[in-house]
Amino acid sequence: MIRKIASEKQEELHEAKLNFFTNISHEFRTPLSLIIGPLNQLKTDHSLSEYAQEHLGYASRNADRLMNLVNQLLDFRKHEGGKMELHSQKVLVSEYLKNVLLNFHFIAEKNNIQFFLENNISTDYQAYFDPEQFEKVLVNLIYNAFKFTDKGTDKSTS
Repeated sequence: MIRKIASEKQEELHEAKLNFFTNISHEFRTPLSLIIGPLNQLKTDHSLSEYAQEHLGYASRNADRLMNLVNQLLDFRKHEGGKMELHSQKVLVSEYLKNVLLNFHFIAEKNNIQFFLENNISTDYQAYFDPEQFEKVLVNLIYNAFKFTDKGTDKSTS
């Protein structure tokens, strides 16, 4: 009897946590959309300097990444409910990797870490996978690599 009550309370707590994350995820989406909209509009302004365009690209990609993280929280809820589906599609692997890695050039530059893609993958090589789900894994691995890589020395002060 006590185990059953404890189990029910545990389930209620779990459900309350999921509801909290779902609600907070929905609340984050609106301001993120209001950030992404102007960033995308500014990206079309060709009067901006190359430096501004480059940093605008970093901001835009990372705002998109943040939106993807919010969507992951919502996907987690779907997964818990057994409603998560993979959407496999044919992807140009080399181009896909380059686009994902673009998100990290700013952090590499900021931390003076050499970061580049070196691969032997043909530019026309295609594979079937869910690009959104694979991006989650890839971004997590790369982010952790940056987190545990020593920062380079600033050549201007050495």
